Amino acid sequence: MKNKIIVLGFGNDILGDDGVALEALDIIKSKCSSEIEFQSIFGGGLEILDYIEGKDKLLVIDSVASQNDPKGTVVELSLDHYKFNYADSPHYVGIPDAIRIAKELNIPIPDDIKIIATEIAPQFEIKKGLSKEVEASIPEICSKALSIIEHWS
Repeated sequence: MKNKIIVLGFGNDILGDDGVALEALDIIKSKCSSEIEFQSIFGGGLEILDYIEGKDKLLVIDSVASQNDPKGTVVELSLDHYKFNYADSPHYVGIPDAIRIAKELNIPIPDDIKIIATEIAPQFEIKKGLSKEVEASIPEICSKALSIIEHWS
């Protein structure tokens, strides 16, 4: 394979809809070559750099509670969508901050980064399972992700 591809799924499966990326990641992984690396990320932090260092392409699957779109809407985002600000702790560093830090430290990271996010309602309660609107978004997440991976492969 000419490109080293990694797909990161961010979420927490005990926070209801926040686990949508983790469910989609399992499906996407089952349909891809074993040469593509997949990783579930349940939090954040600088360990994100360990996964993306030396890779050529990065696909992020995540949820977003922007309240700009109806719950279950699947959107493709760029890093420009996120505000960059240093977290109060290295344990709370998200992908945008990790990428900025990597660039500042000249750590080799992917030049091509794509983000697929599903709109969810803000989650403040412990709850297993997805809402019907968010669960219905999984086929679209998978289709978009598989299309990107195929284009990169």
